[in-house]
Amino acid sequence: MHVELDCPWVSVSGGLRLLAPDGRSFRLRGATASADGHVEVPAKVAHHLYEAGVVTEPCDLRVAVVSDHGCSDDLVRGLTARRIDITTWVRTPEPGNTRDLRRISGHANLDVHVVVICPRTLLGGRDVAEQCHRAGIPSVVAWGRHHWAVLGPISDGSPGCQHCADMAMAARDPDWVTMARSMKEGEYDPAVTEWLVNRIERAALSIRDSTVSRRPKTFHVRTIAGERSIEVPAQPGCHCWLSEEPCSTLMRSAA
Repeated sequence: MHVELDCPWVSVSGGLRLLAPDGRSFRLRGATASADGHVEVPAKVAHHLYEAGVVTEPCDLRVAVVSDHGCSDDLVRGLTARRIDITTWVRTPEPGNTRDLRRISGHANLDVHVVVICPRTLLGGRDVAEQCHRAGIPSVVAWGRHHWAVLGPISDGSPGCQHCADMAMAARDPDWVTMARSMKEGEYDPAVTEWLVNRIERAALSIRDSTVSRRPKTFHVRTIAGERSIEVPAQPGCHCWLSEEPCSTLMRSAA
């Protein structure tokens, strides 16, 4: 099987010499490595290499990042560093620019575990979330500014989606819609990037796990003081709750 080296290594006579994190070195007889560190080894050897910490665990997560600008670059780099297969689509703000998900991606059927939507404003990107819902693709909205970040609930067709979170926030405070619509994403520190990457990776792993039949619907907020998770109640009338009824247009029009 193929493994990817995650340690310093050199080619030696008859194989490879690997340096483990604890200082030990290992010799792989008869092995050769490609330029990017991929090696073909028997499954039993691969298991021992994983335990020694000299190769990376295989990762077949596929994530798409849809952005209205380039501020998601750090997020993409962080996800890529986790060996996650990333596809990026940037929606330019020019007048007349298409907002259709298939036009952005170039694909009619998206083979990803989750679409991460990085809007310019805190209340943006709901049109893409709606298209993902209609296409049966899980999505989640990620937004950050300075030391603060939010990650919406996973919209996967079951009760409790991003629209539900929006409506719950608006019901709690009528001024929330106006405030959220005016909040524009800005530069955020590396700690915020790491927090978002960790949360997105967990979401993708949960979606990939076929044994999970129902996922917690939670709205996550990260501040300097720490993290807060808010349970998202399913809102009657939302498309995720009663499929025969249209979703409330309150948040869609605000976005």
